[in-house]
Amino acid sequence: MIVSRLLDDPSLPGKGYAITQVYRHRGMAQSGKAGQDAKSFHGYSIRTERYRYNRWDGGEKGEELYDHGNDPGEMTNLADDPEMAPLKKELGE
Repeated sequence: MIVSRLLDDPSLPGKGYAITQVYRHRGMAQSGKAGQDAKSFHGYSIRTERYRYNRWDGGEKGEELYDHGNDPGEMTNLADDPEMAPLKKELGE
């Protein structure tokens, strides 16, 4: 399996990006069953060598785009910058 080989030897070539998924749970629905709350949602991130792009609930709960080359501390969200629209499209496809 390629993932375990990369974990054992990070010097091996990878795909050039990593994808993660986060589930945000904000309580339980009236039924008391987890996972049925309309306030719960997923977030997806793609991290390249230079950028990290996050999309929360398909973009409904927001987006984040950080340039780690210029902003390694992720202090400036570039997601609303019109000049970054092509990059967001490329990373989000």
